Amino acid sequence: MPIVAQSTETTDWVSRFADEVIAESERRAPGKPVVVASGLSPSGPIHLGNLREVMTPTSSPTRSAAAATRSGT
Repeated sequence: MPIVAQSTETTDWVSRFADEVIAESERRAPGKPVVVASGLSPSGPIHLGNLREVMTPTSSPTRSAAAATRSGT
């Protein structure tokens, strides 16, 4: 199972959650890649808050989880 963060009390919750997601995806579909999508579709005027939809799938913990899954580490 890929490890994004070592499970310690000092590790941030996002990294621990990424580890849980990786473990669950490996349980459900061993060897398949983890796909993260945002569903970008603003329903009104574009504003800075819409940037979250673009940034979420490219955030550091998400990229780390995807990279670890692809490399098998």
